[in-house]
Amino acid sequence: MKLDDDRFNKLTRSTPLDVIDGIDYFTRFRLEECGIFDIQNLAVYNPIMLYVESPYGIYQTVDWVAQAQLCHIVGLERFLLLREMHVRTIFDLERAIDFKSRLGDEAGGGKTDPAQGDQAQTPPDPDKPEPSTIIDGPDEFDRIYAGILFACTDTMREAAGLSKIMPLIPDTDRTIKAVSVDDYCKWAWEHVSRDEKRLKICVEHLMAWIADDLHVRRLRRIWQEISDSLGTRSERLDKRLH
Repeated sequence: MKLDDDRFNKLTRSTPLDVIDGIDYFTRFRLEECGIFDIQNLAVYNPIMLYVESPYGIYQTVDWVAQAQLCHIVGLERFLLLREMHVRTIFDLERAIDFKSRLGDEAGGGKTDPAQGDQAQTPPDPDKPEPSTIIDGPDEFDRIYAGILFACTDTMREAAGLSKIMPLIPDTDRTIKAVSVDDYCKWAWEHVSRDEKRLKICVEHLMAWIADDLHVRRLRRIWQEISDSLGTRSERLDKRLH
């Protein structure tokens, strides 16, 4: 008879829903009625179905699922640390690391009517986006938040201690040596951060596969549909008078 390998039971415990902002004991009880018992369940749940099946609003369910996806992907330790660094959801992390904003033309006027020449312009439509230029986000935030994503956690240390595993890294004399997980994470961070251009490529590549999940893509589609329905004027406060 084969025995169960229970060495890692302590490390494979489910993450409770209470770690999510806005979910308390009574809210957790209502979510359990929908079959949501932990962070992984919430991370893969359709927020529209949760909105239909529960008394909570669509914006609230989208926010909860976005928080759960970040926690599920990066782990509880990094999630709590990122939250203190103003990153609450998977999309906050995506915008912080690989965000391209669209800025309207500096002229700020309406569109030119080609039928009447350059002198005639149609008035700008506040509900339609103006001609825009893609501006990449500051590269400094790639280094700031990647430092958390590459950080070693207690879970990694305990897993390495129980399994007696030691990751391999290149040594100075072109040999291979086994090191602790702390040294391995430090080597990995130093390896990708030697050059600023390579750091940007590596960190945004990391963000690409973190965000390329079917559940994240579904949530992103819902997020974008809601954002489009609100219109471009909702992106920020302006000084337009009506």
